[in-house]
Amino acid sequence: MTIITKENLDTLEVYCSCGHNLKSVWISPRAKHRPIKFWYAIFWGVSGGKPDRIEWACRLCHEVVGESTDPEHLLHYRHT
Repeated sequence: MTIITKENLDTLEVYCSCGHNLKSVWISPRAKHRPIKFWYAIFWGVSGGKPDRIEWACRLCHEVVGESTDPEHLLHYRHT
C-alpha cells in the first residue's frame, strides 16, 4: 500500500490487481473511521466526525492501492 500526500496525488502511478490507477474512474476514495466512532454514530445517530484515514480502493477488485492521513485529505474526502 502506498502513502498518498497532497504533493504526489496527481503524479503517483500505482495500480490495482485489475490494472486501474489513481486517475481511473474505478478507483475511489473512502473515509475510514475507528470502530468506536462507527458504533457511536449508530447508537446516537450522529456522525463520527473527521475520519482517521482515507483509503483509495478499486471498486471492481476492492484492492486498496493507497491511503492518507493528511489533514487536508481528511477534510476534503470526509463524506465519501
